[in-house]
Amino acid sequence: MNKLQELKQICDKHRIAIVYLFGSQADKGEKLLRGEKVTPDDPLADLDVGVVFCEPLSREKPLHRLYARVYQDLEDILIFVRNILPFINSKNKLTSI
Repeated sequence: MNKLQELKQICDKHRIAIVYLFGSQADKGEKLLRGEKVTPDDPLADLDVGVVFCEPLSREKPLHRLYARVYQDLEDILIFVRNILPFINSKNKLTSI
């Protein structure tokens, strides 16, 4: 199974609608997902990853547990995920310029 298929399974498992890569390592993250071999230029480099869930997040459930599960699953396929993983819910607005 390739990394894009693994990412799709993670998204299905956690009901994630959108995964976005950003920051200085975003291009390398995309290459990694496409199956290319990449190495960070800087050993302290991180890959910034954000997610948007299919449904609003419940304030009644502990978000730290969900965060830990999503982070761990993404870390398994995106070797150098070591940064903040923002959760965006339906109350936030995404705009393109």
